[in-house]
Amino acid sequence: MSNKRTLIWAVALTLVTLFISLMISSRLPEQMVSHWNAQGQPNGTMPRTAAVFLIPGMMVVINLILFAIPEIDPLKHNIETFRPSYNALILVLNVYMLYIHLITLLWNVGLRVDMNLLLAPAMAGIFYAAARLMQKARRNYFIGIRTPWTLSSDFVWEKTHQRAALVFKGMAVLTLLCMLLPGWFLLVLMVPIFASVIYLVVYSYVLFRREKCAS
Repeated sequence: MSNKRTLIWAVALTLVTLFISLMISSRLPEQMVSHWNAQGQPNGTMPRTAAVFLIPGMMVVINLILFAIPEIDPLKHNIETFRPSYNALILVLNVYMLYIHLITLLWNVGLRVDMNLLLAPAMAGIFYAAARLMQKARRNYFIGIRTPWTLSSDFVWEKTHQRAALVFKGMAVLTLLCMLLPGWFLLVLMVPIFASVIYLVVYSYVLFRREKCAS
């Protein structure tokens, strides 16, 4: 998708999120549930006015940052080579924010949904979009697995991101499988996420050392 169309869709999704908030605000309680624990039970609230505008406001800030990154990166010419995949991730993140806002509002008007069960497919979508981005990403300073070793070598960057694509696809599948354990969804998922981060950092270092030894 082109940059212009991506911007239009991002603005539209943000406005839809705000519109839904304003339309339903009169039916919401003064103190809204805004946070759930790892078992999917509510454990945090905030005033209605803040909760109604929180996600739309976050979407504005996140979009400003995401659209600014390709313009300020010293290697922005590399970003342009995978910009369609980057734009796709921007849209996925916007849809995710709208989705989270919607199920939060539904909870607060009395529809007691299983938050963990509904979060799983949304998170799986983000992991898969990130995997597609990893496959295309070229060396830059803001997007991807940015370790000292990937930033120092195109070879290490490419190999690390090829591996990261597989890892993120695996995380997408694992996230869907975690729907079988809705009460433990986040707790079960946190360990593989942290393990994946550590693995990719170590993997990039190992590749860097191998490249140095071979040269």
